[in-house]
Amino acid sequence: MGHPYTFDPDRFAEPRSEGKKDWAFIAFGGGRHKCLGNAFALLQIKAILGTLLRRYEFELVDPKVKPDFHGLVIGPSEPCRLRYRKRAELSVTPAVSTGEPASVSEEARQEAREEAVAPAPKQERVQLHIALDLDVCQGHAVCVNEAPEVFYLDDETGKVAVHTDRPDPKHNDAVRAAADYCPQRTIQLEEEALPQEALSQDEASLPSGCPVAH
Repeated sequence: MGHPYTFDPDRFAEPRSEGKKDWAFIAFGGGRHKCLGNAFALLQIKAILGTLLRRYEFELVDPKVKPDFHGLVIGPSEPCRLRYRKRAELSVTPAVSTGEPASVSEEARQEAREEAVAPAPKQERVQLHIALDLDVCQGHAVCVNEAPEVFYLDDETGKVAVHTDRPDPKHNDAVRAAADYCPQRTIQLEEEALPQEALSQDEASLPSGCPVAH
């Protein structure tokens, strides 16, 4: 940019467009070189909100909140006041504020125990097809932690790669978790119904008449 300390607003207009950069006014930037702190910042926000909501109940003092469009990001008009009340017991599920301290019922505890020991569901008959948007991948390796049988980091590019773009259906849950938890939304999934006679590799390797444990 020539003469950067000179007041010259036309420098940003066409056809000059000096120093023009996409995403310059978007928090954390965007594109291939998005800020590496983006994923960590989102993780911090979720951890803080999760801790607060688990320990306290919140409600608006005035339920009519008006939006404020004057800033870079739309937010509530000030003042926006909240009431908060410490929970009698730590909450494990969202609760609607009723004016009384929230608690976890014995029925909810029993349901949680039953879910913990419930048998695994039968393998679904769906084939996933994986597509990767490598322009936005930053190599956080969240997907590798969720589904190491399917995803890995390429040593040369530092970006995610797949052993196969059509993984065995027994890994479907792990692959979906990898797509859901990817902070950059790099992984796109398409589903294809499998014919009834299609078997996973583990099922096909069993002798005829041998039951399959799910």
